Amino acid sequence: MKILLAKKLSGLIPIDDEGRDALKGFKHGEILRAEITKPRDGKRLRQFFVMLEIILNNQEYYQNITDLRAVCLCEIGHCHTIVGKDGKVYSTPKSISFANMDQLEFNALYDKAVRWVCTTVVPGLDAQGLNEEVQRKLLDF
Repeated sequence: MKILLAKKLSGLIPIDDEGRDALKGFKHGEILRAEITKPRDGKRLRQFFVMLEIILNNQEYYQNITDLRAVCLCEIGHCHTIVGKDGKVYSTPKSISFANMDQLEFNALYDKAVRWVCTTVVPGLDAQGLNEEVQRKLLDF
């Protein structure tokens, strides 16, 4: 079962009735196992795609955002790598869906993507300047 909790001084507290009801089935002091993740923020995902759009419009190699995204994810290691029978290596990007990554994992992916863009796609591009441009574009939405 999955429930949402808020960190308070007294510990982790369910934020809604569903969470409170789920915990009622356990005795006080009973030890439970939990996997702690931070839910994803849609704003950060929009930042990623706005960043890719800015880069797409400021380089000449990649023709569409789908290809740029796929290469970006593979270059930063967020991919499956398969070796074919002939020894040729194939890579396919892993999913960045909300179900597959929590916010902390996505933040790390975003930071790696910005570093890749600034060193490989548009060498010398200032990461802070890129992030500021992304923020300006997001205000237009």
